[in-house]
Amino acid sequence: MLKNILLIGYDSNICLGVSYCLNKMGNCKLLLLTNNKRNAAKYSRFIKKIYYYEDRSLKLEEINDIIEKEKIHLVFPYDENEGIFFSANKKDIRYDKTSSIWLTDPENYSKGVNKLQLANLLSAANINTPPFVQNDNKGLLLAELSKWSGPIIMKPARSSFGRGIIKFTDVQSIKKYLNSNNIDLSQHFFQPYILGSDLTVNAISSKGEILYYTIQETPIKTNSVFVSGDDFEFKEDEAAIELVSKALKELKWNGVACFDLRRSAKTGELFILEINGRFWASLLSAFKKGGVNFPAILTKLSLGETIITPSKQYERQISVRSFFHHLFSGKPKNWKMTKYSTYFADPLARLYQLISS
Repeated sequence: MLKNILLIGYDSNICLGVSYCLNKMGNCKLLLLTNNKRNAAKYSRFIKKIYYYEDRSLKLEEINDIIEKEKIHLVFPYDENEGIFFSANKKDIRYDKTSSIWLTDPENYSKGVNKLQLANLLSAANINTPPFVQNDNKGLLLAELSKWSGPIIMKPARSSFGRGIIKFTDVQSIKKYLNSNNIDLSQHFFQPYILGSDLTVNAISSKGEILYYTIQETPIKTNSVFVSGDDFEFKEDEAAIELVSKALKELKWNGVACFDLRRSAKTGELFILEINGRFWASLLSAFKKGGVNFPAILTKLSLGETIITPSKQYERQISVRSFFHHLFSGKPKNWKMTKYSTYFADPLARLYQLISS
């Protein structure tokens, strides 16, 4: 039977990744509700219809109208704010044949995706997270930070894709920055910078119990770019899964989650940095190189359908920079090792995404 699925979200790259993965299921018609007029999905061969809303606030009445008009079987918020909204309002859907993807309750959802609240929760539960300091009083804050040595990072409580994270060499640099900028200290906190590799644990859980996952790890990061990047390898890591499992149980997490972790280059110790309560930038890689089609699995689970256990893969992905480095070094790699090999499946949308970003 044809399934009508309503995607709700802002981000172009995630939308195109989700659409590609759901298209591999077959028998589904994808529609999109977004307030991003530049969403590249408007050129996607996988999206059959797009609805726009004008302001930044979703309206339940508007969603209900689309659900009834299009006979939607599944509402699929793929971004965090939309997920929180629908988690709080999913009981008020009018059309009785409509389901929602699995979502965590609004309170735990909001707590999990807020970096500061998550740090407090993990610390209280003795789940490994880096030390942190938050204080609204600048003088007291700087006094606490002066007890640390080495580089320090400042994080906003809410952000995505590493936005707003700043690395400082010492406390004096922080003092100079705070004196020159109007920073809301109640919405920022500070942690020691940990040199190491980034791990991403992507998971689907049921009330805190992991059902499906992939793990990817980068080489050791030595710069101040706070996104994982395109060079990583899929692997198994028992310590990472054990750590993530504790956090998921603490939050009674339901649905998809993307955990960012850091492995210390000095000690090998793992730390949870944050949770993304949405699908992630490397979603297609998790499918094509990790062997797990997360959107398709979540759809089937949410509709009560049978899941065929995926055959995991443990492949490596390289960035375009690494591709050309190997090429010019006389040790060429296959272009399929980059993330861009799948872009040809949806060429107009991906071209628009690249030129408009």
